[in-house]
Formats: sequence, C-alpha cells, structure tokens
Amino acid sequence: MIQSTEQNFYNLQDRNTQIISDIHNLQNIEKDLFNNLEQRLSQNSLNQSQKETLVHKINEISQMRTNMYQTIGGINSFYKSNLNNSTDILALQTSAIDIVEKELNAAKERLKLIEDYKLNKLRLVEINNYYGQRYASHTRLMKIIIFMFVPILILAFLVNKGFIPSWLFSLLTIIIAVI
Repeated sequence: MIQSTEQNFYNLQDRNTQIISDIHNLQNIEKDLFNNLEQRLSQNSLNQSQKETLVHKINEISQMRTNMYQTIGGINSFYKSNLNNSTDILALQTSAIDIVEKELNAAKERLKLIEDYKLNKLRLVEINNYYGQRYASHTRLMKIIIFMFVPILILAFLVNKGFIPSWLFSLLTIIIAVI
C-alpha cells in the first residue's frame, strides 16, 4: 500500500513536471509566433489570410496551455480531495481503535473482577469445607461420648437399684471404655 502510494506520488510529480514543461514549450511557441506576427506586421509582409492563420494558431496554443493549467488544477484538486478523505478515514480508524482499546481494557477489568469473585468463592467453599469437616468430627466425638455414657448411666442406675453387682458394673464400664 505504501509503495503504491509512493509510486502514485512520483507518477503525479512526473506528470505535473511534464505538463509544466509542455506549458513552457507552448509559451515559447506562442511567443515565437507572436514575435513572428509582430515582425511581419511591422514589415507589412502579411496578407489578411496569413494574419488570421497566425492569430488562429496563437489562440489554439493559448487554449491548449489553458487546458493544461486546468488539468494540473484538476489533478491537484483530485489528490487534495483524496488526501482529505484519507485524513478523515485515518481519524475515524483512530477513533475506532480507541473505542476498541477502551472496550478491551473494560473487558479485562471485568474478567479480573470475575476471577477475583471466583477465587473468593473458592476460598469460602474451602473454609466451609474445613468447618464442615470440623463439625463432623465434633459430631462423631459427641456420638461416641453419648454412646459410651448412656450405657454407663444405665448400668449406674441398675447398680444403684441393686439389679447388678458393683464388680459387674466395673467390668462392663471398662469394656465399654475400651470399645
């Protein structure tokens, strides 16, 4: 793209230089024809037909020169318009890039917030798991204590009422404690 633009620029420069050179040549030809007309008029060596022919040639050359000036003006206007359009397009593209960049940064920020939220949730889950396991351990310990003391309490009640002897109570209490 850059090479193509540079090539177009150099082609435009070459074309403008050629047109200016052609205009200069036409000016010289016009000047020579005008000098020739003046010289021959001063010498009275021209008839009306020759005079009209020379004036017609001078006018044609002048018109060609004017057309060439207009061509240069048109070319320059075209490239100026293209430059303005390119500048506008570049400004729009820069604006679009800025918008996309801001959206990308906002998306990164949202992603970071989501990741932080996710990490916090994982920490809460780990903490809940820890306390859940701790409470489960306490529950097992309490069950063991209850399952151990309920039979001992029943045996103590039976010993106090005299239904079982105290040596049997001691033996059964040791067995329960070992189990």
